Amino acid sequence: MIKRPIIVITIATFIISIIYANNKYKKFYQKVTEEVNLEAVVISDNQETEYYNSYIIKGKNNLFKNKRFKLYTKKDMNYGDKITLEGSFYKPPGAKNYKGFNYKQYMQSNNIYGTIKSNNIKKVSKNDVNIVLRLSNNLKIKIIKNIKEILPEDTSNLLIGILLGDKTGVGEQTITSFQKSSLAHILAVSGTHISYISLGLLMLITHSKVPKRFGYIIIIIFLVFFLFITNFLNSAIRASIMAIIIILSKLLYRKADTINSIFIAILLTIINNPFSIFSVSIQLSYFGTIGVVFVSPIIETLFLKIKIKPKVARIISVPVSAYVTILPIIILNFKTISLTFLISNIIAIPLLGFIIIGGFITLFTSFVWLWFAQKIAIGLNLLLKTLMFISTTCSNLKFSKIYVVTPNFISIILYYSLLLIIIYIYHLKNSNNLNCYEEKILSNIKIKKIVACFLIIIIILEFPYTRYNGKLKIYFIDVGQRRQHFNCKP
Repeated sequence: MIKRPIIVITIATFIISIIYANNKYKKFYQKVTEEVNLEAVVISDNQETEYYNSYIIKGKNNLFKNKRFKLYTKKDMNYGDKITLEGSFYKPPGAKNYKGFNYKQYMQSNNIYGTIKSNNIKKVSKNDVNIVLRLSNNLKIKIIKNIKEILPEDTSNLLIGILLGDKTGVGEQTITSFQKSSLAHILAVSGTHISYISLGLLMLITHSKVPKRFGYIIIIIFLVFFLFITNFLNSAIRASIMAIIIILSKLLYRKADTINSIFIAILLTIINNPFSIFSVSIQLSYFGTIGVVFVSPIIETLFLKIKIKPKVARIISVPVSAYVTILPIIILNFKTISLTFLISNIIAIPLLGFIIIGGFITLFTSFVWLWFAQKIAIGLNLLLKTLMFISTTCSNLKFSKIYVVTPNFISIILYYSLLLIIIYIYHLKNSNNLNCYEEKILSNIKIKKIVACFLIIIIILEFPYTRYNGKLKIYFIDVGQRRQHFNCKP
Protein backbone atom coordinates (compact mmCIF):
# COMPACT_ATOMS: atom_id res chain seq x y z
CA MET A 1 0.00 0.00 0.00
CA ILE A 2 1.36 3.42 -0.99
CA LYS A 3 1.38 5.76 2.00
CA ARG A 4 2.04 8.86 -0.12
CA PRO A 5 -0.07 8.69 -3.32
CA ILE A 6 0.64 12.38 -3.94
CA ILE A 7 4.29 11.47 -4.67
CA VAL A 8 3.28 8.93 -7.33
CA ILE A 9 0.73 11.36 -8.81
CA THR A 10 3.35 14.13 -8.95
CA ILE A 11 5.98 11.95 -10.66
CA ALA A 12 3.44 10.57 -13.18
CA THR A 13 2.13 14.08 -13.91
CA PHE A 14 5.67 15.36 -14.48
CA ILE A 15 6.55 12.56 -16.95
CA ILE A 16 3.31 12.97 -18.92
CA SER A 17 3.36 16.78 -18.92
CA ILE A 18 7.05 17.06 -19.89
CA ILE A 19 6.50 14.73 -22.86
CA TYR A 20 3.39 16.70 -23.90
CA ALA A 21 5.10 20.10 -23.48
CA ASN A 22 8.22 18.95 -25.33
CA ASN A 23 6.10 17.77 -28.28
CA LYS A 24 4.23 21.08 -28.26
CA TYR A 25 7.51 23.02 -28.54
CA LYS A 26 8.77 20.70 -31.32
CA LYS A 27 5.59 21.10 -33.37
CA PHE A 28 5.75 24.88 -33.01
CA TYR A 29 9.41 25.06 -34.12
CA GLN A 30 8.62 22.85 -37.13
CA LYS A 31 5.82 25.15 -38.30
CA VAL A 32 7.21 28.62 -37.46
CA THR A 33 9.19 30.55 -40.07
CA GLU A 34 12.01 33.06 -39.65
CA GLU A 35 9.78 35.96 -40.67
CA VAL A 36 6.63 36.21 -38.55
CA ASN A 37 3.47 38.27 -38.59
CA LEU A 38 1.32 38.16 -35.47
CA GLU A 39 -1.09 39.86 -33.13
CA ALA A 40 -0.06 39.97 -29.47
CA VAL A 41 -0.51 41.68 -26.13
CA VAL A 42 2.33 43.10 -24.00
CA ILE A 43 2.36 41.30 -20.62
CA SER A 44 5.43 42.88 -18.98
CA ASP A 45 6.90 46.28 -18.37
CA ASN A 46 9.91 47.46 -20.34
CA GLN A 47 13.23 45.89 -19.37
CA GLU A 48 15.75 48.06 -21.20
CA THR A 49 18.90 46.46 -22.63
CA GLU A 50 21.89 48.36 -23.97
CA TYR A 51 20.41 48.99 -27.41
CA TYR A 52 16.82 47.75 -27.28
CA ASN A 53 13.65 47.77 -25.22
CA SER A 54 12.66 44.29 -24.07
CA TYR A 55 9.12 43.03 -23.42
CA ILE A 56 7.31 39.74 -22.88
CA ILE A 57 4.41 39.39 -25.29
CA LYS A 58 1.63 36.81 -25.59
CA GLY A 59 0.39 35.78 -29.03
CA LYS A 60 -3.32 36.08 -29.82
CA ASN A 61 -3.73 34.53 -33.26
CA ASN A 62 -3.11 31.34 -35.23
CA LEU A 63 0.13 29.46 -34.49
CA PHE A 64 1.15 31.99 -31.82
CA LYS A 65 -2.05 31.92 -29.77
CA ASN A 66 -1.43 31.84 -25.96
CA LYS A 67 2.34 31.45 -26.49
CA ARG A 68 4.84 33.80 -24.87
CA PHE A 69 7.81 35.44 -26.61
CA LYS A 70 10.56 37.87 -25.74
CA LEU A 71 10.31 40.94 -27.97
CA TYR A 72 13.25 43.25 -28.71
CA THR A 73 12.34 46.58 -30.25
CA LYS A 74 13.21 50.27 -30.25
CA LYS A 75 9.53 51.13 -29.82
CA ASP A 76 8.13 52.23 -26.46
CA MET A 77 5.11 50.27 -25.24
CA ASN A 78 3.11 49.78 -22.06
CA TYR A 79 1.79 46.79 -20.17
CA GLY A 80 -1.52 45.64 -21.71
CA ASP A 81 -0.96 47.17 -25.16
CA LYS A 82 -2.47 45.11 -27.97
CA ILE A 83 -0.14 45.18 -30.97
CA THR A 84 0.41 43.77 -34.45
CA LEU A 85 3.97 43.21 -35.60
CA GLU A 86 6.15 41.92 -38.41
CA GLY A 87 9.58 40.72 -37.41
CA SER A 88 12.22 38.00 -37.25
CA PHE A 89 11.79 34.96 -35.00
CA TYR A 90 14.79 33.26 -33.36
CA LYS A 91 14.66 29.87 -31.71
CA PRO A 92 16.66 29.88 -28.45
CA PRO A 93 19.89 27.85 -28.68
CA GLY A 94 20.84 25.09 -26.27
CA ALA A 95 24.08 24.93 -24.29
CA LYS A 96 26.95 26.03 -26.54
CA ASN A 97 29.66 25.11 -24.06
CA TYR A 98 30.18 21.78 -22.33
CA LYS A 99 28.04 21.79 -19.17
CA GLY A 100 27.46 25.47 -19.82
CA PHE A 101 24.46 27.77 -19.72
CA ASN A 102 21.47 26.38 -21.62
CA TYR A 103 19.52 29.37 -22.96
CA LYS A 104 16.77 27.19 -24.44
CA GLN A 105 16.13 25.49 -21.10
CA TYR A 106 16.14 28.88 -19.35
CA MET A 107 13.52 30.24 -21.79
CA GLN A 108 11.34 27.12 -21.49
CA SER A 109 11.47 27.31 -17.68
CA ASN A 110 9.90 30.76 -18.06
CA ASN A 111 7.37 29.43 -20.59
CA ILE A 112 8.88 31.49 -23.46
CA TYR A 113 9.05 30.00 -26.96
CA GLY A 114 11.71 32.26 -28.43
CA THR A 115 12.76 35.82 -29.26
CA ILE A 116 11.35 38.22 -31.84
CA LYS A 117 13.11 41.30 -33.17
CA SER A 118 10.85 43.93 -34.71
CA ASN A 119 10.48 47.67 -35.18
CA ASN A 120 7.46 47.30 -37.47
CA ILE A 121 4.89 47.45 -34.68
CA LYS A 122 1.45 49.01 -34.60
CA LYS A 123 -0.55 49.63 -31.42
CA VAL A 124 -4.14 48.46 -31.79
CA SER A 125 -5.53 49.23 -28.33
CA LYS A 126 -4.63 49.69 -24.66
CA ASN A 127 -5.35 47.65 -21.52
CA ASP A 128 -6.11 44.41 -23.38
CA VAL A 129 -5.64 42.30 -20.23
CA ASN A 130 -8.12 41.23 -17.57
CA ILE A 131 -8.87 43.69 -14.81
CA VAL A 132 -7.05 41.72 -12.06
CA LEU A 133 -3.77 41.66 -14.02
CA ARG A 134 -4.14 45.32 -14.93
CA LEU A 135 -4.83 46.39 -11.33
CA SER A 136 -1.99 44.29 -9.93
CA ASN A 137 0.46 45.72 -12.48
CA ASN A 138 -0.68 49.29 -11.76
CA LEU A 139 -0.23 48.61 -8.05
CA LYS A 140 3.25 47.22 -8.65
CA ILE A 141 4.20 50.38 -10.60
CA LYS A 142 2.82 52.54 -7.77
CA ILE A 143 4.73 50.48 -5.15
CA ILE A 144 8.01 50.89 -7.07
CA LYS A 145 7.36 54.63 -7.48
CA ASN A 146 6.66 55.11 -3.74
CA ILE A 147 9.74 53.10 -2.70
CA LYS A 148 11.92 55.27 -4.95
CA GLU A 149 10.43 58.39 -3.36
CA ILE A 150 11.11 57.35 0.22
CA LEU A 151 14.60 55.83 -0.18
CA PRO A 152 17.85 56.68 -2.00
CA GLU A 153 18.47 54.97 -5.36
CA ASP A 154 20.78 52.17 -4.19
CA THR A 155 18.69 51.07 -1.20
CA SER A 156 15.33 51.63 -2.96
CA ASN A 157 16.34 49.26 -5.78
CA LEU A 158 17.52 46.73 -3.19
CA LEU A 159 14.20 46.93 -1.30
CA ILE A 160 12.28 46.45 -4.57
CA GLY A 161 14.37 43.33 -5.19
CA ILE A 162 13.69 42.01 -1.67
CA LEU A 163 9.94 42.73 -1.54
CA LEU A 164 8.98 42.02 -5.16
CA GLY A 165 11.83 39.89 -6.51
CA ASP A 166 12.40 42.52 -9.23
CA LYS A 167 16.18 42.85 -9.63
CA THR A 168 16.03 45.11 -12.72
CA GLY A 169 17.37 48.16 -10.91
CA VAL A 170 19.80 46.37 -8.59
CA GLY A 171 23.39 47.00 -9.65
CA GLU A 172 25.47 44.17 -11.05
CA GLN A 173 28.09 44.66 -8.34
CA THR A 174 25.44 44.33 -5.60
CA ILE A 175 24.00 41.16 -7.17
CA THR A 176 27.51 39.68 -7.46
CA SER A 177 28.31 40.42 -3.80
CA PHE A 178 25.04 38.78 -2.69
CA GLN A 179 25.85 35.72 -4.81
CA LYS A 180 29.42 35.43 -3.48
CA SER A 181 28.24 35.74 0.12
CA SER A 182 25.48 33.10 -0.38
CA LEU A 183 22.75 35.70 0.16
CA ALA A 184 21.31 35.64 -3.38
CA HIS A 185 18.11 34.01 -2.03
CA ILE A 186 17.33 37.33 -0.31
CA LEU A 187 16.73 38.87 -3.75
CA ALA A 188 14.26 36.13 -4.70
CA VAL A 189 10.86 36.01 -3.02
CA SER A 190 11.09 32.71 -1.15
CA GLY A 191 9.83 30.89 1.92
CA THR A 192 11.61 33.30 4.25
CA HIS A 193 9.80 36.27 2.70
CA ILE A 194 6.38 34.59 2.73
CA SER A 195 6.91 33.48 6.35
CA TYR A 196 7.68 37.03 7.49
CA ILE A 197 4.75 38.44 5.47
CA SER A 198 2.34 35.87 6.94
CA LEU A 199 3.77 36.41 10.44
CA GLY A 200 3.39 40.19 10.13
CA LEU A 201 -0.23 39.89 8.96
CA LEU A 202 -0.99 37.35 11.70
CA MET A 203 0.37 39.72 14.34
CA LEU A 204 -1.85 42.53 13.04
CA ILE A 205 -4.88 40.24 13.00
CA THR A 206 -4.14 38.91 16.51
CA HIS A 207 -4.01 42.46 17.93
CA SER A 208 -7.18 43.53 16.14
CA LYS A 209 -10.84 42.56 16.61
CA VAL A 210 -10.89 40.50 13.40
CA PRO A 211 -11.93 36.86 14.08
CA LYS A 212 -8.98 34.51 13.70
CA ARG A 213 -10.57 32.30 11.02
CA PHE A 214 -11.55 35.34 8.96
CA GLY A 215 -7.99 36.59 9.44
CA TYR A 216 -6.63 33.41 7.87
CA ILE A 217 -8.82 34.05 4.81
CA ILE A 218 -7.42 37.60 4.59
CA ILE A 219 -3.86 36.20 4.62
CA ILE A 220 -4.70 33.73 1.82
CA ILE A 221 -6.24 36.51 -0.31
CA PHE A 222 -3.20 38.72 0.32
CA LEU A 223 -0.78 35.92 -0.69
CA VAL A 224 -2.71 35.25 -3.91
CA PHE A 225 -2.70 38.95 -4.77
CA PHE A 226 0.97 39.14 -3.84
CA LEU A 227 1.67 36.45 -6.48
CA PHE A 228 0.08 38.68 -9.12
CA ILE A 229 2.26 41.62 -8.05
CA THR A 230 5.45 39.52 -8.25
CA ASN A 231 4.44 38.24 -11.74
CA PHE A 232 4.21 34.70 -10.40
CA LEU A 233 7.90 34.17 -9.69
CA ASN A 234 8.72 30.46 -9.42
CA SER A 235 10.06 30.71 -5.87
CA ALA A 236 7.10 32.86 -4.80
CA ILE A 237 4.65 30.29 -6.21
CA ARG A 238 6.25 27.47 -4.20
CA ALA A 239 6.36 29.42 -0.95
CA SER A 240 2.85 30.85 -1.32
CA ILE A 241 1.25 27.50 -2.19
CA MET A 242 2.83 25.85 0.86
CA ALA A 243 1.77 28.73 3.12
CA ILE A 244 -1.80 28.62 1.77
CA ILE A 245 -2.00 24.83 2.29
CA ILE A 246 -0.85 25.23 5.92
CA ILE A 247 -3.38 28.02 6.53
CA LEU A 248 -6.18 25.97 4.91
CA SER A 249 -5.36 23.05 7.21
CA LYS A 250 -5.93 25.39 10.18
CA LEU A 251 -9.24 26.55 8.71
CA LEU A 252 -10.33 22.93 8.25
CA TYR A 253 -9.01 21.86 11.67
CA ARG A 254 -6.56 19.43 10.04
CA LYS A 255 -2.91 18.85 10.88
CA ALA A 256 -0.66 20.16 8.11
CA ASP A 257 1.43 17.46 6.43
CA THR A 258 4.74 18.91 5.29
CA ILE A 259 5.54 16.20 2.72
CA ASN A 260 2.08 16.45 1.15
CA SER A 261 2.34 20.27 1.15
CA ILE A 262 5.67 20.16 -0.69
CA PHE A 263 4.46 17.69 -3.32
CA ILE A 264 1.15 19.51 -3.86
CA ALA A 265 3.18 22.67 -4.49
CA ILE A 266 5.42 20.75 -6.93
CA LEU A 267 2.37 19.26 -8.63
CA LEU A 268 0.74 22.66 -9.17
CA THR A 269 4.06 24.06 -10.42
CA ILE A 270 4.36 21.21 -12.93
CA ILE A 271 0.78 21.65 -14.14
CA ASN A 272 1.48 25.34 -14.74
CA ASN A 273 4.77 24.68 -16.57
CA PRO A 274 6.65 21.35 -16.34
CA PHE A 275 9.88 22.99 -17.60
CA SER A 276 9.94 25.27 -14.52
CA ILE A 277 11.44 22.30 -12.62
CA PHE A 278 14.67 22.97 -14.55
CA SER A 279 14.81 26.53 -13.24
CA VAL A 280 17.70 27.00 -10.80
CA SER A 281 15.59 29.27 -8.58
CA ILE A 282 12.81 26.66 -8.24
CA GLN A 283 15.34 23.89 -7.55
CA LEU A 284 17.03 25.95 -4.83
CA SER A 285 13.62 26.87 -3.39
CA TYR A 286 12.27 23.31 -3.13
CA PHE A 287 15.50 21.61 -2.09
CA GLY A 288 16.22 24.34 0.46
CA THR A 289 12.77 23.79 1.98
CA ILE A 290 13.29 20.02 2.07
CA GLY A 291 16.63 20.58 3.79
CA VAL A 292 15.16 22.83 6.48
CA VAL A 293 12.28 20.41 7.17
CA PHE A 294 14.06 17.03 7.07
CA VAL A 295 17.81 17.66 7.46
CA SER A 296 17.84 20.39 10.12
CA PRO A 297 16.78 17.98 12.96
CA ILE A 298 19.75 15.74 12.04
CA ILE A 299 22.17 18.68 11.92
CA GLU A 300 20.81 20.00 15.22
CA THR A 301 21.32 16.58 16.84
CA LEU A 302 24.94 16.51 15.63
CA PHE A 303 25.56 20.01 17.04
CA LEU A 304 24.09 18.99 20.40
CA LYS A 305 26.42 15.96 20.50
CA ILE A 306 29.45 18.24 20.21
CA LYS A 307 28.18 20.30 23.17
CA ILE A 308 26.80 23.32 21.30
CA LYS A 309 24.08 25.10 23.28
CA PRO A 310 20.51 24.09 22.23
CA LYS A 311 19.41 27.59 21.14
CA VAL A 312 22.59 28.13 19.12
CA ALA A 313 22.34 24.64 17.59
CA ARG A 314 18.74 25.31 16.53
CA ILE A 315 19.65 28.62 14.88
CA ILE A 316 22.75 27.32 13.09
CA SER A 317 21.13 24.08 11.92
CA VAL A 318 18.64 25.90 9.62
CA PRO A 319 21.14 27.57 7.20
CA VAL A 320 23.53 24.60 7.41
CA SER A 321 20.82 22.06 6.53
CA ALA A 322 19.55 24.21 3.65
CA TYR A 323 23.07 24.61 2.27
CA VAL A 324 23.87 20.90 2.62
CA THR A 325 20.75 20.09 0.59
CA ILE A 326 21.29 22.63 -2.20
CA LEU A 327 25.09 22.18 -2.42
CA PRO A 328 25.08 19.96 -5.58
CA ILE A 329 22.77 22.43 -7.35
CA ILE A 330 25.07 25.34 -6.46
CA ILE A 331 28.17 23.46 -7.62
CA LEU A 332 26.47 22.32 -10.84
CA ASN A 333 25.31 25.83 -11.78
CA PHE A 334 27.88 28.15 -10.22
CA LYS A 335 30.96 25.88 -9.89
CA THR A 336 31.68 27.27 -6.42
CA ILE A 337 31.45 26.32 -2.75
CA SER A 338 30.85 29.15 -0.30
CA LEU A 339 32.89 29.12 2.90
CA THR A 340 31.10 32.10 4.46
CA PHE A 341 27.46 31.05 3.98
CA LEU A 342 27.00 30.27 7.68
CA ILE A 343 28.36 33.62 8.90
CA SER A 344 26.51 35.70 6.31
CA ASN A 345 23.15 33.95 6.75
CA ILE A 346 23.19 33.90 10.56
CA ILE A 347 23.75 37.67 10.57
CA ALA A 348 21.57 38.56 7.57
CA ILE A 349 18.41 36.44 8.03
CA PRO A 350 17.23 38.08 11.30
CA LEU A 351 17.99 41.46 9.70
CA LEU A 352 15.93 40.44 6.66
CA GLY A 353 12.89 39.91 8.89
CA PHE A 354 13.04 43.52 10.12
CA ILE A 355 13.54 44.75 6.55
CA ILE A 356 10.57 42.83 5.12
CA ILE A 357 8.13 43.73 7.91
CA GLY A 358 9.48 47.29 8.16
CA GLY A 359 9.44 47.62 4.38
CA PHE A 360 5.76 46.70 4.09
CA ILE A 361 4.79 48.94 7.03
CA THR A 362 6.67 51.87 5.47
CA LEU A 363 5.17 51.07 2.07
CA PHE A 364 1.58 50.98 3.37
CA THR A 365 2.22 54.23 5.23
CA SER A 366 3.46 55.87 2.00
CA PHE A 367 0.02 55.35 0.42
CA VAL A 368 -1.58 57.31 3.28
CA TRP A 369 1.09 59.82 4.36
CA LEU A 370 4.23 60.01 2.19
CA TRP A 371 6.06 62.52 4.42
CA PHE A 372 5.73 60.28 7.49
CA ALA A 373 6.81 57.24 5.45
CA GLN A 374 9.99 59.09 4.45
CA LYS A 375 10.78 59.66 8.14
CA ILE A 376 10.20 55.98 8.99
CA ALA A 377 12.36 55.03 6.02
CA ILE A 378 15.43 56.56 7.68
CA GLY A 379 15.72 53.49 9.92
CA LEU A 380 14.83 51.16 7.03
CA ASN A 381 17.58 52.74 4.92
CA LEU A 382 20.08 52.04 7.71
CA LEU A 383 19.02 48.36 7.82
CA LEU A 384 19.39 48.05 4.03
CA LYS A 385 22.83 49.68 4.15
CA THR A 386 23.82 47.22 6.88
CA LEU A 387 22.65 44.29 4.73
CA MET A 388 24.69 45.59 1.79
CA PHE A 389 27.72 45.97 4.08
CA ILE A 390 27.36 42.35 5.28
CA SER A 391 27.15 40.98 1.73
CA THR A 392 30.08 43.11 0.52
CA THR A 393 32.29 42.23 3.48
CA CYS A 394 31.59 38.49 3.26
CA SER A 395 32.06 38.45 -0.52
CA ASN A 396 35.43 40.24 -0.28
CA LEU A 397 36.93 37.77 2.20
CA LYS A 398 39.74 35.81 0.56
CA PHE A 399 38.29 32.52 1.76
CA SER A 400 34.68 33.40 0.78
CA LYS A 401 34.49 30.70 -1.87
CA ILE A 402 36.43 28.08 -3.76
CA TYR A 403 36.00 27.02 -7.39
CA VAL A 404 35.34 23.36 -8.10
CA VAL A 405 35.02 21.06 -11.10
CA THR A 406 31.49 20.61 -12.50
CA PRO A 407 30.30 17.36 -10.89
CA ASN A 408 29.38 14.17 -12.71
CA PHE A 409 25.60 13.63 -12.85
CA ILE A 410 25.96 10.19 -11.23
CA SER A 411 27.83 11.81 -8.32
CA ILE A 412 24.88 14.14 -7.73
CA ILE A 413 22.47 11.18 -7.68
CA LEU A 414 24.75 9.36 -5.20
CA TYR A 415 24.95 12.46 -3.00
CA TYR A 416 21.17 12.75 -2.74
CA SER A 417 20.80 8.97 -2.32
CA LEU A 418 23.12 9.16 0.69
CA LEU A 419 21.13 12.10 2.07
CA LEU A 420 17.86 10.15 1.73
CA ILE A 421 19.38 7.13 3.49
CA ILE A 422 20.56 9.30 6.39
CA ILE A 423 17.11 10.95 6.68
CA TYR A 424 15.44 7.51 6.61
CA ILE A 425 17.75 6.09 9.30
CA TYR A 426 17.20 9.15 11.49
CA HIS A 427 13.44 8.69 11.07
CA LEU A 428 13.72 5.03 12.11
CA LYS A 429 15.81 5.84 15.17
CA ASN A 430 13.28 8.42 16.34
CA SER A 431 10.17 6.38 15.62
CA ASN A 432 8.29 4.53 18.33
CA ASN A 433 6.22 2.36 15.97
CA LEU A 434 8.66 0.27 13.97
CA ASN A 435 7.59 -2.94 12.27
CA CYS A 436 9.81 -6.05 12.19
CA TYR A 437 11.25 -5.17 8.78
CA GLU A 438 12.25 -1.65 9.92
CA GLU A 439 13.78 -2.94 13.16
CA LYS A 440 15.87 -5.40 11.15
CA ILE A 441 17.11 -2.60 8.87
CA LEU A 442 18.00 -0.42 11.86
CA SER A 443 19.93 -3.22 13.62
CA ASN A 444 21.96 -4.22 10.54
CA ILE A 445 22.71 -0.89 8.91
CA LYS A 446 26.08 0.80 9.52
CA ILE A 447 25.86 4.46 8.58
CA LYS A 448 29.62 5.09 8.74
CA LYS A 449 30.31 2.34 6.24
CA ILE A 450 27.59 3.65 3.91
CA VAL A 451 29.02 7.18 4.01
CA ALA A 452 32.54 5.86 3.37
CA CYS A 453 31.36 3.79 0.38
CA PHE A 454 29.51 6.72 -1.15
CA LEU A 455 32.52 9.02 -0.74
CA ILE A 456 34.87 6.49 -2.33
CA ILE A 457 32.52 6.01 -5.32
CA ILE A 458 32.18 9.79 -5.79
CA ILE A 459 35.97 10.23 -5.70
CA ILE A 460 36.42 7.43 -8.23
CA LEU A 461 33.82 8.99 -10.51
CA GLU A 462 35.03 12.57 -10.28
CA PHE A 463 38.79 12.87 -10.17
CA PRO A 464 40.10 10.25 -12.63
CA TYR A 465 37.22 10.75 -15.06
CA THR A 466 37.41 14.51 -15.26
CA ARG A 467 41.18 14.84 -15.22
CA TYR A 468 43.02 11.68 -16.15
CA ASN A 469 40.95 9.73 -18.63
CA GLY A 470 43.55 10.26 -21.35
CA LYS A 471 41.26 12.22 -23.67
CA LEU A 472 41.99 15.87 -24.34
CA LYS A 473 39.03 18.04 -25.28
CA ILE A 474 39.18 21.76 -26.03
CA TYR A 475 36.04 23.88 -25.68
CA PHE A 476 35.88 27.39 -27.12
CA ILE A 477 33.96 29.89 -25.04
CA ASP A 478 31.21 31.69 -26.94
CA VAL A 479 31.36 35.02 -25.11
CA GLY A 480 28.40 36.52 -26.98
CA GLN A 481 25.85 33.73 -26.72
CA ARG A 482 23.59 35.85 -24.52
CA ARG A 483 24.42 39.13 -26.26
CA GLN A 484 23.50 37.74 -29.66
CA HIS A 485 19.85 37.71 -28.59
CA PHE A 486 19.64 41.35 -29.49
CA ASN A 487 21.43 43.06 -26.65
CA CYS A 488 23.96 43.91 -29.35
CA LYS A 489 24.57 46.93 -31.50
CA PRO A 490 22.67 46.65 -34.80
